[in-house]
Amino acid sequence: MKNIFIILGLILTTSTSYGAPRQKSTTCSPTVEKENQHRSEMKHRSIPTGTIKPTLVSVTDMLNWDIPKNARGEMSDPRESQVFTVEGYVIHAKLAPDDCDVHMEIAATNDEKAPRVIVEIPNDKGFQEAQKIAVNSQGKKLAITGYPFWDSAHWSKADQKKGHNHGSAQVGTLWELHPAWKAELK
Repeated sequence: MKNIFIILGLILTTSTSYGAPRQKSTTCSPTVEKENQHRSEMKHRSIPTGTIKPTLVSVTDMLNWDIPKNARGEMSDPRESQVFTVEGYVIHAKLAPDDCDVHMEIAATNDEKAPRVIVEIPNDKGFQEAQKIAVNSQGKKLAITGYPFWDSAHWSKADQKKGHNHGSAQVGTLWELHPAWKAELK
């Protein structure tokens, strides 16, 4: 009788472990605390309350946004106070170990060589559902809502628009959506 329960347990474990695609975990312990992150107060803003009508923007629009006047400093561009929704294909998605945010590179087309923008969903209260959708979305089209953020930590005199060490070579701007709090499959 004991052997029957062991065999039944193995069958159930095998069928549940291998029968469905595994989901990536969003469990993470950051290696860089919030207070030590560049422009942390902007990256970790609260989700707005009330009725918000986001402005729909394309990946191409974001790639063409102007460089802010104080591009390398602790500035705030007027766009950073607005809410936008961008639609695009997730070319790359990962849970970053430094801040435990979901980092995505999205493009207008599902092409590995297409120009991209970065979207980040923080590991903060209220953002978990969007993180779960985003971390498992590679190759899928999403509509993502959040605040724009100019990531001046990567600013470079040599390439003021793209900066340095800012995602892959296909990322074409230092403009991001960060924090983003809503991710919907399209």
